[in-house]
Amino acid sequence: MDFKDYYKSLGLAKAATEKEVKDAFKKLAKKHHPDAEGGSEDKFKEINEAYEVLRDTDKRNRYDFLYSNLKDPPQTGFDNKSQTYKQKKMHNDADNLKDYYAQKQKEYRENQNKDKGAEQQKRDDANFSDFFEMFFGKHRDRVNGTQSQASGQQQQAASGAKKENSAKPIKGQDFEMELELSLEDAYHGCTRKIEISVPSQGLRRLEVSIPAGVRTGTKIKVANEGRPGQSGGAPGDLYLKVKLRDHDKFWLDNDDVHSELKIEAYEAVLGANKRIQTIADVVELVIPPNTHAGRILRLRSKGLRNSKGEVLGDHYVHVVIDVPDSLTNEELMSYRYLKELAERKK
Repeated sequence: MDFKDYYKSLGLAKAATEKEVKDAFKKLAKKHHPDAEGGSEDKFKEINEAYEVLRDTDKRNRYDFLYSNLKDPPQTGFDNKSQTYKQKKMHNDADNLKDYYAQKQKEYRENQNKDKGAEQQKRDDANFSDFFEMFFGKHRDRVNGTQSQASGQQQQAASGAKKENSAKPIKGQDFEMELELSLEDAYHGCTRKIEISVPSQGLRRLEVSIPAGVRTGTKIKVANEGRPGQSGGAPGDLYLKVKLRDHDKFWLDNDDVHSELKIEAYEAVLGANKRIQTIADVVELVIPPNTHAGRILRLRSKGLRNSKGEVLGDHYVHVVIDVPDSLTNEELMSYRYLKELAERKK
């Protein structure tokens, strides 16, 4: 079998860095993928095989030794004792690398069908070349979606155990869901029972403490209630994103609360004291005489507060003059008298 020039397959020099190897593979894999326009299955397999060797430090060191002494062998043998020692250590009792290469070719051809059925042989042929298998074994790493293969159940189990033991714990992904609250619950804080459905964990019921002072857009963290981790990693976290429901009496403007107050015409003229419901409690508001419709009266420090309990806003009361739908004769007479008084002033 011919020597495989993996550097040529990826269009690289022998001194290429790991990043250059990776970048070249990505570019060529995208270009030659069988599903891509103008793609080639054979070329795709070739660059996969080259990348499998050059991306792995141990495989690349062994391949570089073969490359230097098979593709472009020195004319006078090895230059120093250290190199000779490496050759003997790598190839046991082989007299020289060319003899070893020929020996490996012969052994491979004699044994390639032993302990292997026709279907297994077909699957092996579909992945990497005989050259790769002869020097790097039958085990194939996962490259660009190509599934690993082992040469037996014992090797497969050992490989799986090695991957499991060497896997780094990965924390699970965080999970986010919307939590709708009333304005009062957001202001005072509360406890809510919620149901969450996290992929692979099914439906779960939780009791969550909502701190006082949350707003629309506030995220409440519930630790370790997200998606499960991998390889022994901790679960992710659950984040509840607050959304405040519209209120039937109040509306918000940043930290300020607004409401509307209807008063009688005589109260607008003469003034009055009115009990006003705020988010926090009920307070008394003084309506000054000659209050016009649309006037806005302020209740200081009765707006929203933050999570530290600090009140940040005010409560603004918008005055509306309430005209009754029906009036008694006495009331009508009073309004007629007021009209006459107004006309006399003109």
